[in-house]
Formats: sequence, structure tokens, C-alpha cells
Amino acid sequence: MLTKLILLYSFSQAGDAAHIQSLEKELSSKLENKEIYSINANESKMKIIKELKDIVNRKESNIKFQKETKYLLLTAGEKGGEALEAISDELLDNNYYIYWGMHQYSAKIKDYKKLKLDHLQIPEASLNNIEKIESVKDIPNVSKTITVPNINPTIKELQNSYDKWNYNKQFDLKKNYITVLLPGDAPDSNNKIHFFSKESAYNLFRNVQNIWKKSNSKKTVIVQNGPRTGKYDPKTGAVICLHEYKTGESRKNAVDKVSEYFVSLLNKNKIPFVFFNFSFEINGKQRIKHSSFDPILFLSYKTKSIFIFPGESVSLIGQLPFYLNPENVIAFYSSSMNEEHKLTLEAAYKNGYLSKFNAKGEIEYPEKPTKLLMDDTTKVANDILRGYNRKFRN
Repeated sequence: MLTKLILLYSFSQAGDAAHIQSLEKELSSKLENKEIYSINANESKMKIIKELKDIVNRKESNIKFQKETKYLLLTAGEKGGEALEAISDELLDNNYYIYWGMHQYSAKIKDYKKLKLDHLQIPEASLNNIEKIESVKDIPNVSKTITVPNINPTIKELQNSYDKWNYNKQFDLKKNYITVLLPGDAPDSNNKIHFFSKESAYNLFRNVQNIWKKSNSKKTVIVQNGPRTGKYDPKTGAVICLHEYKTGESRKNAVDKVSEYFVSLLNKNKIPFVFFNFSFEINGKQRIKHSSFDPILFLSYKTKSIFIFPGESVSLIGQLPFYLNPENVIAFYSSSMNEEHKLTLEAAYKNGYLSKFNAKGEIEYPEKPTKLLMDDTTKVANDILRGYNRKFRN
């Protein structure tokens, strides 16, 4: 049997892209005969349908597969759900296995029959009432996870990224640091944007300052923002920063106002810091991502440093405890968090995977610290394979 693995996701949504690409990597090693295709969920309905039909109509070179081809379609996030809704009438036969992964609950889940959904992934904490629990119980396969599938490099891969990093000479692997990942603006399940405000940035600064003072003012603070940090104007909701700059221009053009404010507080209070701005370099039609996240993660892992991260990042809730000890992974409740983010974070805390700041800025450590040994990607990929084989190999 030939599997045409179709990846339908928003190319511009970093979390959704990591979700689908992590599953692609895991499934590719386990599917014996496969072809892999990608479709951008941001495209128009007509273009998505055309690309899907082109994949279906493409003849297999090996004649034995021409009557034994099945389609494993993976999609993720709200954009993926919208695209799936748009093409559902085109999925006319039973040769598809449709997977939809989510980082929070969506009302579209109730339309799983219309979407021809075979498999849903959702953080278990998001199913927080009877109505939501009932809405998923008849979906053929449901993967209830801690967070979401994500690309989790091996330690060797992280070290390679650190060794190639232009800035590694600035750091000493025998010292400790305070790493801070700045929050980003984030939508809730109704697509209402919650903003990472300057007030929230100030609260984060005060928490960092307290930790720095307790270290006898000796640690350097490493700051990395993300693609959603300061993206929107909180007053109008308009997009004001895409973290983009053109080749040849200054990278400072890609820095958002909230990040600038946060590092200005460090500077004003004479706290030593290094700031790395997430950015996209625009070179013609190319959009080249520049991020120091992987080398910074290796640095934190190697030096057993504190890593402060935003609770609105569901993927990080599941990723960081995979590498770092629970007492060193500290979640910050930012203004951009919605209720489902909080539920997922609280579940991870109760499981002992991480620590968190309370409302007073004090660190609360888990009662029973527990190292996360298996990530959601492996679990979900195994669940997909079981469901896929059950549908087509019986």
C-alpha cells in the first residue's frame, strides 16, 4: 500500500508548522511506502482544492500501487480547520484518514462528521466541561495530550546548533544564566487576540529582577522574543510588527515596541543582558527565519540555568520539561494568556513538569518534580499509525 502523506497547514504559523513537521518526521520513519506533499492552508479554497486534486490524480510510477493508494492528511490549528472545512466536500471517498491537531478547543470540533474527521488531537486540559467531553467522544480516534506535538531536536542536534551559533563565544558553559523568552500576542478559541502588554512586560521584568538580585547580581539575562511578540497594536488590533527586515537593512527594523520596552528596563536597572530578536529576513521571494532559540536552549540545558517562558505557548509547556529540570522551567502568566492556556499550564504544573510564578511574583515549585520522558509527538504519531492501520489494513 502507498501512503500519500498530505501536510495541510499554515506556513506562517510557527506553532502549527512545528506541529505538522514533527509528525511528518516521526511518521516518515514508520511508513514503508510514502510520498509527501505540502499545501499552505493560507491559500484560497480554490487553490487548495486544485492542489489536492493534483495530488490525487498524480499517477503512481509503480503499477502495484495504482489501486492501493491511501491518503493520510494532517492538519493543525484554526487555519488548518478552516482549510479542512473548505475541502471537506472534495473528500468524496473513504480512502482518506483525516487528522486535525489543536492546541485549544474549537467549536468546529462539533462538526467532525462534516469534516470527515478520523482523528483529533487536543490537550486533555482543554476538555474542561461536559459539553466539550461529549463533543469528542464519538470521533473515531482521539489523542488527549499534555500539550501539542512539536519539533524536539536531540541534544546532539541542539549542540550542533550551539557550535555553529555566531554568538557562542559570548557565553561560558561553566556559568549560570537567566533565560527569558518573551510572550507573544495570542488568539483564543474565538479568534479574539489577547495582547502581551507593557504592563505585563513590566511584571515579568520585576520577576526577573528578583531572581537576579537573589543571585547576588552576578547572572547575565538572555532575552529572546518570538514572532508574535508585539505583533499587534493593543488599541486598534492592527498588525504593527511582523519582525521582518530586508536584506541589507538593519535588523533593528524588525524589533517590536514591547521587546524594546522590556530590554530598556533591564538596561535602566543596570542588569547585564543579551537580547536576541526573532526575525524574518526578506530576500526577494525568500523569507529566512533567524532565531537563537535552539542554541539558547542548549546553553540552558548544559549550564542548568533558569528558563523563564510564557504560559501562552502551549508547545513550550510540553517542550522545555523534555530537556530541563522542573525547578529550572518557570512559567510566567502573561496578559496574552487565555483560559485554555491557563488550564494546560496548571495541568503541567500539577503533573510536576514545571514551576511557575504566582501573583506575588514568587516561584512555586511542583510538589513532586517529574522529568518529562516522552513528548507528545511520539505518542500522537503512534496513535495516528494505529488508527490508520485499523482503518485500511483490516
